[in-house]
Amino acid sequence: MTHTTADVLLPARFLTTIAHFITTLMVFFTKDVYVRAALPIADSSQYASYDNSLTAALALSWVCFAIELSGLLSGITMFNRAAGTLYIWAHTAGIIALIFFVLEGWHYMIYWYIFTFCSALPALIETGLLLLVTLFQVNQY
Repeated sequence: MTHTTADVLLPARFLTTIAHFITTLMVFFTKDVYVRAALPIADSSQYASYDNSLTAALALSWVCFAIELSGLLSGITMFNRAAGTLYIWAHTAGIIALIFFVLEGWHYMIYWYIFTFCSALPALIETGLLLLVTLFQVNQY
């Protein structure tokens, strides 16, 4: 039995997106560790500011996941192979980076870099594709 590209890309795209989302939830529930990694031992005056920054990055990540899942589950970008492949690579890199982020207790600012390349970039591409298909009637098939 042969498999088409869509038979492999669709489940992989969905699973990597969900796994990246779950890993982001893990960071949210343990964010105190990463905020404290950024603070000097004797000083905790910046804690609220750092915590708000990490919380904002996590919230923006969830918005990006919502954008990507809306495009996938609506079927608008479901069969776009180039975008699907990029999303799989980005989310896989995000999962691996977040695993190290959690295990090593990295500085909270590193999450902003992970967010930029592994969440924001795919969401921007997804937004562009959604606009092309819905507003400009560009057919993806």
